[in-house]
Amino acid sequence: MKNIEEIKLMEIEALSDFEDHIGIVLSDMDIFREYLDKKELKKFNKCYDYLDNLWEKVENIIAKISDADERGK
Repeated sequence: MKNIEEIKLMEIEALSDFEDHIGIVLSDMDIFREYLDKKELKKFNKCYDYLDNLWEKVENIIAKISDADERGK
């Protein structure tokens, strides 16, 4: 059982790191948004929305793993 708990912790840590990286990219994208023209902005927003949705999904996965781990204790 200890190995499973260690794997869950490693998975949460990896997902948290991934979530942090996505957050950094989104933050950097916010800075450069003002320099885009209308055509570029449309493509930019599509990419930004995709990354934002991915960030939310990763956040939900972390919450589910954490909740399942708490209920298992």
